[in-house]
Amino acid sequence: MVAQREVGLDTKGFLSAMRAAMRQDPDVILVGELRDVETITTALMAAVATGVYLAWALPARNSYLAAHPGAGQEQLIAHAYPAAMTALTLFACFCAIFLILLIVPPSDWWSGGAPVVRGDWRMVGVVAFLFVFLAVVLAVPLFRTLFEITALPVWQYVVLCALAFVWSQLCLLVWKWRLLDRWLGSAEDPGNVCAKGAAPKPT
Repeated sequence: MVAQREVGLDTKGFLSAMRAAMRQDPDVILVGELRDVETITTALMAAVATGVYLAWALPARNSYLAAHPGAGQEQLIAHAYPAAMTALTLFACFCAIFLILLIVPPSDWWSGGAPVVRGDWRMVGVVAFLFVFLAVVLAVPLFRTLFEITALPVWQYVVLCALAFVWSQLCLLVWKWRLLDRWLGSAEDPGNVCAKGAAPKPT
């Protein structure tokens, strides 16, 4: 089944359409245009998140089927896939935490292509608090049960956090270096403030 959304008719923009599509467990997402940093960031996150889920789900599925031959889809969902869902959830949480530094950049590096650097280091404290809070949730069995999170080895938490950091830096470099502006034609987009700010002034 194919579900198509048209900007202006079915959705307000590409970003809201991407967010809605990711909540509907799609097999394939096809984006017609990538014309702003928000849509590009969301598309990159969807692509990396799919890879994260498969990296955890496929080994768990094969291991469970080896121990329980003939297991059906319901057994796989109940016993093999919770770890993959936890990995995907934690990856999204880590990405969201790092995204705070992109939205309110504390330094020039985190500013990406934004013409204004706020230099508000309080956001670093917010990010640190969120990481500590997430660590507490993962460490306390009651909280894991409350949030329906499956316990993972510590090294897997580190890997997921590292992947989220790599994702944030990839988005940052794409934004900072305007790698996609010319290819996508977004440099001439009136809404692309970053491209307009970096464009040479007419003499």
